[in-house]
Amino acid sequence: CFERSVLWQKDSPLWQIWGRTNMREFLNDDFDLNNERWHFAAAQLSTDSRKLILSELDRLMQTLRELQDVDASLPADEREPTGFLLAHRAWVPSLLDDLQSQTKDLASKNKVNQKS
Repeated sequence: CFERSVLWQKDSPLWQIWGRTNMREFLNDDFDLNNERWHFAAAQLSTDSRKLILSELDRLMQTLRELQDVDASLPADEREPTGFLLAHRAWVPSLLDDLQSQTKDLASKNKVNQKS
């Protein structure tokens, strides 16, 4: 199976060499065709909600593997190479992180100035 090949195992030497390049290449697209999807969301979620999202991502990957196994028996001209990227992590965009740091610095300076 292509997705399960050594190339796509995150800790493999091949992933270390080509993985990030392939990801950038994959993401360098408008994803605007009818059979393409791009979803991105940043949210503030509870621990339970994050666990649920992770569980759903795992379930979706399992479905992908099962469909891949089923479709493996089809002739090659009835299958199309397809890429999926499912990712989740705690994250604050650097722009927001920088703004928060600047806001805290300003607040600290204002406190010091008010005491003077």
